[in-house]
Amino acid sequence: MRTTQTRRSPDITEVFEHGIEAVGDPPQGLLRLATREPDLIYSGYTLAVVDRDGSSLNHRAALLFEVPVAHARRALYDEYDLRHCLLAALYHLNRSIELYADMARLFEETYPDTSVEGSGSDQRIYFEVDAFLVAARHLYDLIAKVLWKHYGREKSDQWLRIKTAIKSQDVIPTEFDAALRNSWATSGEKVTAYRDCLLHYVPLTEEASTTVWMDRFDGRWGATVRLPSNPKANSRRAFDTRTSDVDAVSYCYGVLSELVGLCEKLVAQPEISAYIANPPSLD
Repeated sequence: MRTTQTRRSPDITEVFEHGIEAVGDPPQGLLRLATREPDLIYSGYTLAVVDRDGSSLNHRAALLFEVPVAHARRALYDEYDLRHCLLAALYHLNRSIELYADMARLFEETYPDTSVEGSGSDQRIYFEVDAFLVAARHLYDLIAKVLWKHYGREKSDQWLRIKTAIKSQDVIPTEFDAALRNSWATSGEKVTAYRDCLLHYVPLTEEASTTVWMDRFDGRWGATVRLPSNPKANSRRAFDTRTSDVDAVSYCYGVLSELVGLCEKLVAQPEISAYIANPPSLD
């Protein structure tokens, strides 16, 4: 059984912001995003993404909706859809971090003594960032579907969108309702803006959109893909992609941490946890 808390072994490669890898000598001022600790890496992934408290986000996501008894899967379709989408977002973040690390490693090997800025191009990072943002935004809608299943079924038509759940009154348990509204206001609305920005206004054919900017961080090469800081501008000319300080992977990492925590709060609701512990037989 994998433990949730990750170990900080001096012999294990850790991956920090901007794709900088380190073994026992972390770069100053940068967050640890992932570890290559073999015991923590799930099948299909090459990293274990870690939260700020050191816990494995992969492990926490995999344990969502863990049912202790034999059951018909159709009894938990909505719950499993939510977990699948969360694991998909983790996969896309995993790939983005790896591509950053590849670029940082390439520059370390090719320009070990150069201190000036540089740039490269890797369209694959943008593929993964686009896919992550779509999955992250979809997660909010899937949360709404699970909430309707357990709390709104007798009171309204099915909730297919998060905005319908947000508009509901006195249906969702008070504590989770507050957490959901706060998450939507602080994270969900901006995820929506970024998803719309990248899908509708800055397609991958945009010349500047494949640029990976390379800079030194604590003496080491690191990668940055800039997202516009003004995604609601809805105008390609108005986006500040060339000057923005919003790094794509760091941003996506923060969103994922938020969503894993929100999903855990959802599963912890008494009605939902009781249902998962003993789902009805549909035979």
